[in-house]
Amino acid sequence: MSKTRNVSERQARALLAEGCWSTDDELSDGVFLVHVDDKNRALQILRSNGGGQLYEDRNELVGLLKRIRERPTRPDRHLLVDRLAYEGEFISHALEIAESLPTALGLEALPPRTLDGLATVEAAVRRAGYARCQK
Repeated sequence: MSKTRNVSERQARALLAEGCWSTDDELSDGVFLVHVDDKNRALQILRSNGGGQLYEDRNELVGLLKRIRERPTRPDRHLLVDRLAYEGEFISHALEIAESLPTALGLEALPPRTLDGLATVEAAVRRAGYARCQK
């Protein structure tokens, strides 16, 4: 079992300064910069914050990336699609749903498109109960 550990930006800089590291172009990408040392350790650094992972064996990182690439992909599907009215057609019905809110929630008119309006709708949903609003 390999030993992998998280490293902070400061720890990553210290590791790079103390050893003989070279950039691994094969494993580096737009998100991660990977360095390998003469002991075959791999230092995977997140480009956005400088922290990352230290793999005691580069092959462990290679295997992980291979498993990620080979993982079966699922079609893009929003996690809420089965919970929304009209399922996958929700977006095309959004205006119709919004226009029905005043009647469904007992409001005189649809609130303005502001955070205050959203708070008004949220308060009305709470008063009416979520179950009634799902119909």
